[in-house]
Parts: sequence; C-alpha cells; structure tokens
Amino acid sequence: MTTNQYRGIVAGQVVGMLILGLLSLSIILGAVPSCRSKRHLNDAIRHYHTGTEASLRRANESLEHALGVDPDMPGALALRGRIALEQGDQPVARASYEHLQQLPPSAEVSPGLADDGLGSVKLLQAISDPGQRNIYLAEAYELFQKAIETARDDDSHVSAGICSLHQGNLVQAARHLSEVRANLRLSYDSLTPYYAALGVLFATAADRPARHDVARAYDDTDSELATLEGMLARSIVELEKAVALAENQLIARDLIVIEALVKANALVSAEYDRDRAGPYRTDIIRTLGNYGPIMDRHHRRFLHLALAVAWAQAGHGRNTHQAVRSALNEVEPDEVLPADEELFIGSLQFRASELMKGTPRDRETAERLRERARERLQSAVDERPDRPPLDAELQFWAYAQLAVLWHEDDPARALEYATAGEQIIRDQNQIASMADRASFFRNLGVLQFLNHDREAARTSIARALALDDRAEDLEAFDRGMRIKRVVVEDIRAVPPQRLIEQQAPPTITVVSVRIRRELGVRVDKSDFLIYIGDELAVGMRWGRDGRLYARARYPIPPDEEYEVRVVQQVDGEELELARQSIMLTYEHEIIEE
Repeated sequence: MTTNQYRGIVAGQVVGMLILGLLSLSIILGAVPSCRSKRHLNDAIRHYHTGTEASLRRANESLEHALGVDPDMPGALALRGRIALEQGDQPVARASYEHLQQLPPSAEVSPGLADDGLGSVKLLQAISDPGQRNIYLAEAYELFQKAIETARDDDSHVSAGICSLHQGNLVQAARHLSEVRANLRLSYDSLTPYYAALGVLFATAADRPARHDVARAYDDTDSELATLEGMLARSIVELEKAVALAENQLIARDLIVIEALVKANALVSAEYDRDRAGPYRTDIIRTLGNYGPIMDRHHRRFLHLALAVAWAQAGHGRNTHQAVRSALNEVEPDEVLPADEELFIGSLQFRASELMKGTPRDRETAERLRERARERLQSAVDERPDRPPLDAELQFWAYAQLAVLWHEDDPARALEYATAGEQIIRDQNQIASMADRASFFRNLGVLQFLNHDREAARTSIARALALDDRAEDLEAFDRGMRIKRVVVEDIRAVPPQRLIEQQAPPTITVVSVRIRRELGVRVDKSDFLIYIGDELAVGMRWGRDGRLYARARYPIPPDEEYEVRVVQQVDGEELELARQSIMLTYEHEIIEE
C-alpha cells in the first residue's frame, strides 16, 4: 500500500475546529445615549481587537459598564454576543442576540446581525450536542438564510457556508462562498472566517469525487482546482490568508493548527517532490513544537504520521522510524486504533524497514520493524467487535503488503495472503490503479510458482500482461521468473586427478557446474542440459559436493578453449542460465589403484 491510502483523515477533524463566532460587528458609532456608554464601548472594542484572554476579560468588563448605562445599546449587545460565541458561552450569546432582535432597526448594526448571531448559537449547540446535531444545524441554516434576505453585506453567506460544511453539503457551501467572491460585499471582520471556510471546504473536498462539483459551484477560473493536488494547494493558500489576518488573535492559534493539518493531508495524499514537501514538513514540525501541548492527541498523531510519510518519500529511514514512534507515543495504553490507522502505521513501518535494511548498523532495527509491520497489518485485517473493519480497497492493500513481507520467510503463508487479496481485486476494477494491479498479479504469479502451482502462475502472469503488456514484462514473467529458480555460480573443468579416480579416459572432457537453488525449489538433473561447444554433454550426475557433473560425448582435442553453456528445461523450452569459456587440458598423472 502506498502512503496516500490514508487520505481524508483531516476532513472530519478540521471542520469541527473552525471558530464560528467571528460575525461582523458593523458598528457605526453614531448617536448614543451618553458619552460614558460610548467611551465604554470604545474601550471594549479596543480590548477585543488586542486578542488576548486578558484583553477579552477587560472587553467584557467595559461592555458591562456600557450596558449598565444603556441596556439597549445595539453595538454593545452585538459585541457581547460575539465574544460569548468565541468563548463558547451559549447562554450569554443567545441572550445578547435575542435582546438585539427585539430592538427596532438601528443604523449601528447591520440588518440580519441578530439572526446571524442566533444561527451561530445553534451551530455551537450542534457541535456540543451530537445527539441533536442535525436538528440544530437545520435551524441554524434557516436563521442564516433569513439573515441573508435582510443583510446589506455577504457576512451571512459566510455563516451559511460554514453551516453547510458542518452539514456535509460541500456544494451548497461552495455556492454561498462563491456569492461572497462574486459580490465582494464582505466586511473586514468576516474576512478571516471567509478564508478559513474556503480552506476547510477545499481540504474537505480534495479527496472526494465531489471536488469537481465544488470547483464548478465556486466558479473559479483555476483549471487545477478540480484536482486533488490543486484543491489541497488552494486550501493552504486560503488558510495562510486567514492566519495572516488573524495575527495576534486567539483564533490564530487554531487556524495555524488547521493549516498544519491540511499540509499534513497534502503530504499524505499527494507525493510531492523534496523541494515542495520540505517547507510543509518544516511548518508541521514548528506547529508541533509551538502548539503540540494544546492540540488534541489524535491531531498530534496524524501530524507525526504525515511527517513519517514525508521522510519516507525523501528516503530517510531513521527519521521515518522516529516519526512513527512519536505517533505511537500518542496512543493511550488501552486505546483500540481504527483498522485503517493500524494499516497506515504498519505500511510506514514496512517502508522504514526497507529504507534501513541496507545500512549495516540499522539492519537489526529494520528486522524488528518488519516484524512490527507484520503485526500491525495483521491486526488491521483481523475483525474485532469494537471497531469497524477495513473497506475492500484497504483490505486488498493490507493483504498485498503481508504477502511481500512473508515472501522470503514463508512463501506458502505469503501465497495465502496474496490469494486473499486476489479474491478482493478480481472483480473490482476500481481498486488500485492499472499499474498497481499488474504489479500485484506479477507478484502473485511469482508466489504461485514458488509454491509449485505452475498453472495458477501462468494465469496470474497472463492477467498481469493483460494489464501491462510491455515487452520487458513478457520477458520477466514468461521466462525470467522461471530462470530465477536456480542460479549458476560457476563452471569449471574437472581436475586431472578426478578424471583418473572416475576412470574416465583422459581425452573425454568432464565439466562440473555449481547450482544454487532458491528456498523451497526442487530441481532434478533432468531439468538441465550442458553443452560443451556445440555438443550436448552426457552422463550427468550429482556429486557429493552438490555439483552437477557431465562429460563430453566425444573426445575433444586438448589444450583448447571451449564455450560451456548451461540450459534449464522449462515446459519444453530451453532457457539459458549461463555460459562460460574454459580451457580444457589433459595433462595428468597416473594414480595407482
């Protein structure tokens, strides 16, 4: 399995983190009942825009003073509702906007602001009460639609777009946000949630078929927007705008985390080259260092796994291993990981082991990682009552990797996994790319051949060639796989003493061939032919030293160089294994018996 099989983890997480309380103040400081209330409101606005927790407390204190002088002051009620939304204080937010809704129209606040605020309260209720989520989301959307009908600006389109994201209606969200893009009637205070909502929309839609509909609904001229890579790249651009606008505000921290999660999703979903992946990797490391302690551990785990993907793609086995270890440190002792996450971790451990096995000092670590990869992948395919099983595609990738991991140590077990994968992939063309399917059937054919099922191997090879009929594949599978059953290590003429001991006439040449067999491969002397020059050698037999001996059929002139060829017979064909030119000499001494 390639690392991009873990796509989509961000989609459900990012949306839930989006701060929804950034409604436009649209306060026009016109006539107010007294200078004191106006001064208190000005102080509250100044403290609010400072953006710290302490300044928000001072903003609320100033608002209490302002409302103490004028309980019906629209600007103070709007700001108090906004701060309450950001702090998650639903009762205060609801009371503020309900009070504002009861007041006669005022030039101090935008029409529709009260409905927009009450819709955001419903949105917070939907997040905090999953059991009533759909009901609250529907009520919130209705309030946002009501606000849109009366508002002078597009701020409520942003709120409706965010609500649509929570409803999972990406196309509807794109339509609302495209209204903002088309009309450009957005207040400054709504710029941050607008760009944040766009970033989340594109990140959520990137790896779904709906991205094409989203791109059309947003009506953008960017031709790359409908692609996975294009949509993720655009998501990051929009989130970077939101982060820049929210600088020094409390929301900036959350947006930076969202941006890091989307960059992590990009590393997992799209195989970027080193120049592009490097900056993303650096940003994720910085985010973990600055905000790791306040992040959800599931998000920290995903960021570490995304770093592991990036290190693996860069060819750094140790860093891949370390990133996976950091991710596993975020797993609770009794936590049951989802099957797809087990699969993803096992795949990364396998990848790290492959990168590390070539370095002598890392060889033992690589072997341990292979064992852990087997355990993780096996756990991923095991059915458990406390978690949903893998879908068919991920099951296929798990079995395919297990077959490779067991190939050298236990070909029979490897074939069992490969056969399980074959049952999944046989009639499901949508699983894996054509190239990956061809590679799978090539590997299956090798395993079937090693397990002495030649007919099944032929069928698998034929399927591989049907998917990818390149000439080199034909050579590799129709011939090369069988040739690799054995390896000729050397060819030599038998020394004169051996000739005498075997009572062979000194003018009859004898050659020997050392043949190394692959694990589990059985061969017979009848499987081979040896040619000395153009003549077929005869009298082949296995020696005590494991070498294959043969003698020339006719006497050969001495002290001349001859070409010796070793051929393997496979299904009536002669496949040449090796050829070598050797000097044949007959100088010898008589050994008395």
